[in-house]
This record gives sequence, C-alpha cells and structure tokens, in this order.
Amino acid sequence: MSKKVEVEKQIKTLIPSLFKELWDREEQVFLVGGAIRDLYFGITPADFDFVVSDIDFVKSFLAEKGIRFFTLEKNHFTLVRAILSGKTADFTELKNNIETDVSERDFTINAMYFDVKKGMLVENLLYEADLESKVLRLVSEDAIKKDPVRSLRAVRFAGAFDLTVEAYTLEKIKKGFYLLLMVPNERKYEESKKIFSMPFEKVAGGFSKVFPEKRVELFAFSDAVNGCFKYKKMNKEVNKNISYIDLCKLFIVSTVLHKNGDAVFGMGEKEMRFIEILEGIDCSFDALFNAFYKQGISVAVFAAALLCGSDIAGRVLRWSSVSVSGDEIMEKYGVKGKKVGEIKRNLVREECKKLYEKV
Repeated sequence: MSKKVEVEKQIKTLIPSLFKELWDREEQVFLVGGAIRDLYFGITPADFDFVVSDIDFVKSFLAEKGIRFFTLEKNHFTLVRAILSGKTADFTELKNNIETDVSERDFTINAMYFDVKKGMLVENLLYEADLESKVLRLVSEDAIKKDPVRSLRAVRFAGAFDLTVEAYTLEKIKKGFYLLLMVPNERKYEESKKIFSMPFEKVAGGFSKVFPEKRVELFAFSDAVNGCFKYKKMNKEVNKNISYIDLCKLFIVSTVLHKNGDAVFGMGEKEMRFIEILEGIDCSFDALFNAFYKQGISVAVFAAALLCGSDIAGRVLRWSSVSVSGDEIMEKYGVKGKKVGEIKRNLVREECKKLYEKV
C-alpha cells in the first residue's frame, strides 16, 4: 500500500463522523494542512482544519447540534473553532477555488488537501514527494514576505520533524528573520512559545537547519540545558505557557545567533528581565552572588545550571539556608539605616562563600 493510499484510509477513519450531515449539505469540503502532514509523518492528529464553501452554514449546523464553538477574526478571515472532547475542528471559508487557497499556504508539507466529498487527496506530486522525503519548501516565493512569522514556523517544523530545508526556501527564511523586526510582538511571541517549549535538541536542530554554520555552537549547550531540568522551579511559568527553562533555551539561541529576544522572538518585559539577568552573569562567585542577593535563589541557580553547570548550581543552591537578621545586626553593632544593609550583605556574602567553597 502506498503512503498516499494509507493516509487516505486513515483520514476516513479519523474525521469525526458527527459531521457527516454537514459534509452532505456543503457544496465543497476539504481537510487541509497539518492533519495530513502529521499522518504522513506517523503522528495521529488531534486538530483538524477544514475549508468549506459556506461558513455561515457551519455555524448554524454547530449551534443546531449543540456543539460548542467560537469565532475568531484572524488575518482578514473568519475562523470557526469547534471543541470536540479533546480535539478541535477549525473551519474557514473557501475564497475562490481550491487552487487559490493552496497557493496562499506557507509550506508544501502543509498544502495537501483531502476532498471530503470525494474521499481522496487532491493530487499534487511535488507536495506528496516533499512529505515523503521530509523536505521543507515554500509554496510560493513571496510566502515569507507576506508573513515573516513563517520563518519562525519553519524553525519549529524543521526541528520537530527533522526536515531538510530546500536551498531557495532556506535563503528566504533567513531574510525573513530581518523582516520579523517589523512584526507585532504578540504574533512572534505565540510562535516562539511553541518553538522553545520543544526539547532543546529539537530547538537546536531546528535553528541549525536554518543556520547550519551555528550547529556546533548550538548543540554544545545541550548538556547545560538538560542539567537545568533537575531543578523543579525551572518549569515554573514566567508568563502563560512559557517557563524559565524555555527562556534559558531562548537565551542560548539568542546568544549564539546574535539576535535579540524581544526584537526577533517577541518576548515581553517579564521574559526580557530574566534574559537580561542571564546576560549579566558569568561563572565567578561574585557574579552569581550578586544575582542571588538582588534576584533571589532561583535566578542564581538557573544561571549557574545553564552557564556554569549543575555542579556549580548545586553549590549555589546551598545559599538558600543562609539567614541573617537585621535586628541582630542593629543590636550587635549598634548601627541603623543603610549601615545595617551594608553589614548584612557582607555577612551573607561570607556565609555564601563558605558554602560555595565547601565540597
């Protein structure tokens, strides 16, 4: 059985049967993009994207059947999202014809269409070949220019699916990183969160497919990032759906590629504050202690684990036991005001130094 025939067979069993009446009453219905791509790559999809001839009828059908849904206005078109017990089904309206719709998609691996009415994939030999060979190729030469965020999406796909990036596409993706400077932060941020939530090997793999000259540098940090995972607080969210460990990955990528986290990846104030702290720390005791005293134990440990290794991070973690009372300093030294703070800092530093050097 060919891959195409196998995928067609899987699609027929996966498409929710409760939509059968909808398919019968719509003139044209196509399953598009990601679900087909995932099946070619051996992944069972949880999300389905459909293009239909009448989006208003879809809304009335969903309401009639009591299926929960909501409507989004996205990039000048209406998207209807239905929620189906752990799965989602997105519906958009066919603009002119299927050829026009295909031409506006990003990459060939996302541009295969399944004609639901006919029960078969719409034939495109190039797109099928790219899926079977795992090649990332732009659908059109101006796809990145139309939406530079596709450069970030390319990194995610290349890393997640271990794709080979076609030469012309690679050139356009790299140019897209400069165009990202003009894209609103919220759009870059959403895509960046998806990239940096992946295991670091896939993050480094994705960026090294686009910037092959940086491959060795990127993967050199794998052990450092993996060492961070032993500290549970690394998984604490800085902002919704982005954790400290994700920002450590971003910090490494930004450093290796010489690209700003806010300008290229759309990071906000909370994220950039942590990244800037990492940028200001080295592996010396003084740098780590300063971070600890100003920002708290978590930041110092994260920085040490990432930049200096888990052994140093383990030593820094001991500082959490250090406690010096301001009241005791006033009583013992007979001082007040700023002088209390100065003495306290020096005493904490001495205790931290002892614990740091203790093997």
